[in-house]
Amino acid sequence: MNYIKQLNAFYDFLQANYITSSSQLVYRILLDINNSCNWVKTFQRTNQSIMALTQISEKTLISAKNELKQLGLIDYTKGVKNKPSSYKIHCLYSSESGSNGEVMGKLSGSNGGGNGEVMSADIINKTKLNQTKQNTPQSPHGGEDCNSHQKSKEKDVVQECIDKHKQKYKACPELIQAIDDFVEFKKKKQSLWKTTRGTNLWFKSLEQHGDGKPMVMVKVIERSLANGWQGIFSRDDDNKPVQSNALPRKQLDGLQYDQRDPNENAQRIIDAGADDIERELLRCEKA
Repeated sequence: MNYIKQLNAFYDFLQANYITSSSQLVYRILLDINNSCNWVKTFQRTNQSIMALTQISEKTLISAKNELKQLGLIDYTKGVKNKPSSYKIHCLYSSESGSNGEVMGKLSGSNGGGNGEVMSADIINKTKLNQTKQNTPQSPHGGEDCNSHQKSKEKDVVQECIDKHKQKYKACPELIQAIDDFVEFKKKKQSLWKTTRGTNLWFKSLEQHGDGKPMVMVKVIERSLANGWQGIFSRDDDNKPVQSNALPRKQLDGLQYDQRDPNENAQRIIDAGADDIERELLRCEKA
């Protein structure tokens, strides 16, 4: 038996069959033992010696040996008093398979009868089926390709919605160009609308801020692009932090205003350090 071919065939076997970690460990230890014995047909070992190598309990070892036997990987005879158990490792590759180590699992038991060994076609079929699934591209109706197909479909729907809105403004090439520039900007930011609802809301906001006038809407879009905004705003100072050295609201409320002389009121506000003179004048006129 060739150690490398046997080990590769075992890894192929794992691709199509579930084996507990403890059983995998026991199998590799048995392979090492048989390798040190120059691949004799059968070899003997006590449970204690295998337990010492695997660091598992006797109960776990017995369970692992039974699992390996049921899978047709090994055969063993339980030792009697003062005698160790006998083990036989089934060859998992055929001589024709060469270095590929194709799994040719052998099963023994009630169906095989005696020492008879039966080639397991199920193992070969499962392994080939698993490799076929890994190499076969996903269809458009499943897997990752399905997600890509869905995203592509959503983008097409959003683009159709954009084109539909642009048709309303075909009489104004400047607005069409401004919309295209904004769409390209959002694509580069990877923030293009994901749904038609979001697209419709943006165009509705554009019409509101632009008063429904195409050239005003152009200026609104250009303002957003110039400031790197991904939304639509109606005034130049929208979405900008306001720095002010005005007195706190509580102190401004304490100022005395002369309802008959607005100019004097303005001077008082300036002296107090307030910025928004116009706002304070309006307050005093309404007082």
